[in-house]
Amino acid sequence: MKVMHGRTRYSVKLLVSKALDLSRTEGFAHSARVSLRYLRNSLLRRYEAGVATLRGDVDLGKWIWHYRPVSVATSDRSDIYRDWVEELIATGQYDKAELALAQLAGRFQKTRAFSKLHTRIAIEKGLWQEALVRWQAVEMADPRRFVPLPAEWIYRIGVERARAQTAALEPGRLRALGMLSLASALRSVEEAQALALARGARRFYREQVLELVVRTLSANTRYTAAIWWAQRLIDTADTPRRYMPLLVEALIASSRLDECHQVLTAYVATYGRDTLWLRAEVEISYRCSDFVRMHTLMQDAVDTRLPCHHKSVRVMDWLYKLIRLDPEPHAFLPSETQALAMKIASLYDKSSISGALRVLLEPDKADRIAQRHAAQIREARQNQLLIPATEQEKMFNIALRRRDWAQLEDLSALSLPDSFDTASAKALWNIARHRIDLHLAQADVRSAEATACAVLDQLAAQHHDSYAITLAAGLVFRLPLSAGVLDRLAACARRLDFAQMSARLETWQDRYTGLDPIAATGRAERRRCFILGNAPSIADLPLEALAGEDIFCVNRGMRAMALGLPQPKYLVVADSKVYRNHAREIDADGASVARFFIASNCIWRQQPSVPAIPFGSSGLKLSLRPLQPAPLHLHRGETVVVPTAQLAFQMGYREIYILGVDLDYSGPVTHFYGGGRSETERLNNFRPGGSATAMVNLSFANLQKLVAPQGCRIFNAAPGGKLTALERVGFKDFFSP
Repeated sequence: MKVMHGRTRYSVKLLVSKALDLSRTEGFAHSARVSLRYLRNSLLRRYEAGVATLRGDVDLGKWIWHYRPVSVATSDRSDIYRDWVEELIATGQYDKAELALAQLAGRFQKTRAFSKLHTRIAIEKGLWQEALVRWQAVEMADPRRFVPLPAEWIYRIGVERARAQTAALEPGRLRALGMLSLASALRSVEEAQALALARGARRFYREQVLELVVRTLSANTRYTAAIWWAQRLIDTADTPRRYMPLLVEALIASSRLDECHQVLTAYVATYGRDTLWLRAEVEISYRCSDFVRMHTLMQDAVDTRLPCHHKSVRVMDWLYKLIRLDPEPHAFLPSETQALAMKIASLYDKSSISGALRVLLEPDKADRIAQRHAAQIREARQNQLLIPATEQEKMFNIALRRRDWAQLEDLSALSLPDSFDTASAKALWNIARHRIDLHLAQADVRSAEATACAVLDQLAAQHHDSYAITLAAGLVFRLPLSAGVLDRLAACARRLDFAQMSARLETWQDRYTGLDPIAATGRAERRRCFILGNAPSIADLPLEALAGEDIFCVNRGMRAMALGLPQPKYLVVADSKVYRNHAREIDADGASVARFFIASNCIWRQQPSVPAIPFGSSGLKLSLRPLQPAPLHLHRGETVVVPTAQLAFQMGYREIYILGVDLDYSGPVTHFYGGGRSETERLNNFRPGGSATAMVNLSFANLQKLVAPQGCRIFNAAPGGKLTALERVGFKDFFSP
């Protein structure tokens, strides 16, 4: 049957519907939907409304005619009914929505969406246990794939209420479903609590619990443990292939390249080559400096398309992450290899990755995109137009990749969208995050706080608390002393009935709000100071010569006192993994110094047992350009010594001597006190093929440019190593009579 065109054909078909020949009527409607794909055609919408009315769905017929969004594409009639039920739920007509779902249950084969709506009604009514019962229908639609209840729903019920009602259930699958859903929702904000909850679901959801454990460990750079659990998961899973990316990614991240190659060889023998194999082998070849093999692998993958068995695998994402901070990313690879990398990204990755690489590797195309964005920004400012949040986010990302600071400033001056849905809330935060970082880059803490408070107010006004609470860590890392930000986050946690988060924020407020950043930083009484890194080379230095000097130690550096180092005056800790593994030792060190500075990300989940001074870090790195630090609001640089040097400058030291920053971790030990596998994993980016050494040198070069106009100089007093950006002075000659 041909597609409806014009009023004549429509009138004829309407006569068919009036004759109540519903089978012919619905057949025509389906043909029209498939061909037109859009309900923006008013005649087709009228026809759909007529069919619904003839079926007795008078309310649905009215809704299609009056409220159906005209720009929504669909060829599936169930989409119309789903949207109608969503409208009923949104307007609080729960009983009518329940009745509609009961009537629809046997009408369509696709029931998963309707089962989710059925569960959502229970959530809206505040019936958590009933929601768990209803969600089992969603599970039965695809028993092989576990889907937890959405985190937003859990926050709507209230975290503590959902936890208590889950615990009150009899031990069984329903209780396990609640435990694992809670764990999945809390993993991004309360990792330890999430793992504890997940353990309660092991009997019924063993694979899902192990997967959550592996992902959580990897997210915290605990790769040795993640590898052990991933291997256990693969050995016992019904479908081991599904979990292979977890193991491969952890092996690469921990620099266990030979072991990863062996795993891939066994994988190919069992399953054949695919995008997982390509993704891993290309990076391994690069890390081993085997560019001939890297070129061959990519050329073969261009000539012969490989299958994709893992949707999560991103073949060239590692390259983007490696070069995005490089000052000349377009010169990072040989031209022929660069061209192949672009082809691989276009063939196998999402457009977001291939587009990001194109901006970095093809500056001419990036310039044209930037010019187009500049015109859009000018038009928006001149005509007071609002650029959608997702489009602004894209513009920010491209400008940052290009280091186009002028365009970033222009983007920051645009108005934030005043209304948004759940999907665009993330874009809103990313825009605000970039603006906060740009303010901090200019040492404008007040404007950064104002931006953060504004976005939290917007999220609260539009009932997006469940998303806002996930931003707590990122905001506290940047603005640890902001009373306005902390007050809003605490109020959000209370609205969500999230007791543990409320307690954490209240403790933070009690300890740190009201702290004067300038007074807490202190003022130097001397002109010069020494900052000791923890490289193996300091074990060979006469550290006792530093007696009477002002000394900064970092992380576990006070172990050097056993080598003759005099009592340091300051301790700075910025590596969260180091602090987590050695908190008791470091707290004892902090109690013995005049000032104990610690990065806010280190103590977000674990407060120190002794008085400490938290400092924040922007999301920008000093390797990008000279960034102005503000008191206790610093910038990262791949090593704790970079923020330590910023602190020393702010305290008034004008001669800063660096020791123990070798940037060479190729030897058997990584630090003067030893260092096991966990230290090796933490410093993975300093290994061959990594970019950290270059980034540290860029950071120190930019910091030197920043402090030089104020009469400050930074020197490298180490006898060797790869820190070449700073002027060298001889440590032993410096103290010789």
